[in-house]
Formats: sequence, C-alpha cells, structure tokens
Amino acid sequence: MTIRGLNHNAYRCKDSEEPRRFYENFLGLPLAEAFERYEREVSKKKRGFHAESLRFGAWLREFPALCGKVIHAITPADIGMWRAARAKLVRASSAGREAAHMRDGG
Repeated sequence: MTIRGLNHNAYRCKDSEEPRRFYENFLGLPLAEAFERYEREVSKKKRGFHAESLRFGAWLREFPALCGKVIHAITPADIGMWRAARAKLVRASSAGREAAHMRDGG
C-alpha cells in the first residue's frame, strides 16, 4: 500500500527523533500487532472499546494472512480482497464501514 498521508496531531517534543522512531516502528509492525497495540494503548480508553475489540477479533480470526502482513506492505488489492470476502459474511455496507473505521483509525 502506498502511504499518501497520516491522520495525526502534531505536538512539540523534547526529542525530535521520538515521533520518527514511533512511526517507523509502528509502520513496520504486522497488522495484527498494530491492532493489539492500538487496542491496548488507545481503544481501552474509548466508550466503544467493546465494539472495536470485536472488530479487531474478527479481522484476526477471519483474515490471518492479511493480519500477518507488515502494514506498509499491504496493497489496495489486499484491502479489496478483504472487503470482497467480508461482504460475503456481512452486508456490503457493513464491510465498507469497517474499512472506513480502519482507514480513519477508529
């Protein structure tokens, strides 16, 4: 997947290398590890934690090959195959919302 941008906030920090290391480390994670990290560090603090946890669990159970890929190696074709497969299990609109949820970071 070609990364065209990141949805983020900018903060001042004492160590300008820290954000760079974070994004390099995060983007180098397999998708499953990124889900686990997001769930542990972000999702647990949100009201919708349970629903997000169910979504992440579905990705991990139903699409282990995709979840094993490193984030920066995921292609649009991978996402298209996921969406087509997911649309066989749920309504196409639900698959679209799930894809948007992942794209928008929750």
